[in-house]
Amino acid sequence: MPASLEEFISSSTADLLGPASDRRAPVDATLPLRLVASAELSTAALVALVSDAKGARWVVPIHRDEHGFHRARPGDGVAEALVNHLSSPLEHAGTGFRLTSWRTGSVAGERAIGVDQTNESIIVGDQVVVKWSLGQPSADDITHPAVPRLHTLADAGFIGTPELWGLLEWQADSSSSPLLIADLTSYVDGAQDGWEWAVKDVVRLGLGELDMDTALAPAKRIGMLTARMHIALASAGIEHATQDQVQDWKSRALADLARIAAELDGPEGERLRARVRAISTAYDDFASAVGTPLILIHGDYHVGQILRFGNPHEYLVTDFDGNPVVPAHERAAPAPTAIDVAGMHASFDHVGRIILRHNPEVDADLVRIWIANAGPAFDYEYFDTLARMRHKGIFDERLVRPFRFQQEVREYLYALDHLPLWRYAPDGALIDLIPDQEEP
Repeated sequence: MPASLEEFISSSTADLLGPASDRRAPVDATLPLRLVASAELSTAALVALVSDAKGARWVVPIHRDEHGFHRARPGDGVAEALVNHLSSPLEHAGTGFRLTSWRTGSVAGERAIGVDQTNESIIVGDQVVVKWSLGQPSADDITHPAVPRLHTLADAGFIGTPELWGLLEWQADSSSSPLLIADLTSYVDGAQDGWEWAVKDVVRLGLGELDMDTALAPAKRIGMLTARMHIALASAGIEHATQDQVQDWKSRALADLARIAAELDGPEGERLRARVRAISTAYDDFASAVGTPLILIHGDYHVGQILRFGNPHEYLVTDFDGNPVVPAHERAAPAPTAIDVAGMHASFDHVGRIILRHNPEVDADLVRIWIANAGPAFDYEYFDTLARMRHKGIFDERLVRPFRFQQEVREYLYALDHLPLWRYAPDGALIDLIPDQEEP
């Protein structure tokens, strides 16, 4: 049995890393593993930051018992120990760990959230969700995007996200950027994410069980919620886009488009190539964005990030980890609010595409009407809320169209690299966004 945590880590395999789930994806790590830092939450509970031989890093919750150390599983009490630490300082001189708390409480009992996850979320006492941010950047100059966003939203008093109880961070030294080790938020009983509730709503619309105004009401509510979120995030400061930044947006968008045009096969590829010129022309709008306002944004915004709960329905925004396809150093950087607006527009469209493909019993015309009107319903409340709260200046409407096309191209990239069948969603979206194109 390893006598120390360092020995336990160095003798472990890559199975130590990643979620404690039977359905977890394998973790690519180069052995041996090394302990970077650790914090003791109780005699039986620790959290470790671990690196592999190439410098990649992971967060590992650790349980210690009479047999030694092992990777903690739900029920071992490590997440519970972290929550109970919110009421007392977590002080480990020289370890670099810092626990910030906004709320405290005594909780007991753990259970996992039973979905596939890159991170690992544990429900504690049916009150708090502890999300371990398992994969970490290898460089100390990269800020986890959730760190400034969650701090800003909490300090601004934003109530449109599950209540923040605390953040556990680690910082190598005073000149380094903090890593997010775990965030602790209120557990919302009975909540569903938008890929569940929105699909159900629009299916009910297509079956005649819901009227159009009721089916569009959530898009309006989300528009208002998004505006309030952006206003809160803007309290951290506003920057302005430089010539180099907007040129970089266009260059990367064109590079992704060129790859898809070259590699996408079948009729979807033919339809995409027929629209390359129109998409490229839309990307020219980036040139007009020099000086456009940049703030902290959500960065990976879609209906799946919107929880719905209660009766009458309430809505909350979740998951501020940033877009996983964006380079790590950019996820925490200020960006145009139009990215979030375009992302939500795309996801409304994709809700409809999912239903049209998998629910032949619905009235397809009603679903298409919903697709055409969900974005405008969102926009009306978004614009109105910004105007009423005197923050119209943080939104540049000219950028929605090019960022929307970029989002659809990224959907093709996802299909190409991970889920080939998904190509039907961006394919249907682009047919409607750029109609009446001749096939090449």
